[in-house]
Amino acid sequence: MERYDFDSIMFPFNFVSLLKNDYGSLVLKKALEKKMGIIGLKSMVLSERQEKDVIDYPKGWYHPIESLDLATKAVKYTFSRGVDAIVPPGNIDHFRWALEIIKQVDTPLTDNALNDLKSVAKATVPLFPLKAR
Repeated sequence: MERYDFDSIMFPFNFVSLLKNDYGSLVLKKALEKKMGIIGLKSMVLSERQEKDVIDYPKGWYHPIESLDLATKAVKYTFSRGVDAIVPPGNIDHFRWALEIIKQVDTPLTDNALNDLKSVAKATVPLFPLKAR
């Protein structure tokens, strides 16, 4: 982003990774400064792939959020950080959730919802365990 004047970026902005270890925050900050379009991936991911996911989500390489309430908070969080659009998950049930959640993104993320996300993030191994530099 420093070298080229891109119009948009696509990056995995995930609440656990952002809240727990700040992963993605520098990318997000630079994209916002440059007024780029920001497309978020992995907004409905909870953690790294679990053993049961081989059966439950055979095409996935991560463990998805399995609660509509948590998914709603996670997507709202993603948009509250300045992301313009998300790519919904490939699982059809989660894709349908994303369609419903998108209708609610104008409703702000509450302090209670943010605290819930922080609690979940604190207790979860992030999909992207790297720390921001």
